[in-house]
Amino acid sequence: MLEKLSVEENLTFFCIFKNIKDTPTTVEEILLEFNLAHVRHTAVAEISGGQKRKLQTSIALLGNAQFILLDEPSSGMDPVSRRETWDII
Repeated sequence: MLEKLSVEENLTFFCIFKNIKDTPTTVEEILLEFNLAHVRHTAVAEISGGQKRKLQTSIALLGNAQFILLDEPSSGMDPVSRRETWDII
């Protein structure tokens, strides 16, 4: 995760890195699905730990990989965010 970039810039970077077509639409969908739209322009260094975990999980899920290894992806999240993340996974 690139700490100086915003949440949206991080998602855009990893979409390009993973060669995902229609990056703007994918980024918007991820921001809404993981409830990160309200911090889209905030630098990653300034968001909460739970929001960072959401961002890390969303980046891992980009690109429809066949296998994804997640190590406690919901640690540090509030109960509502934890449940939302489990539902997405």
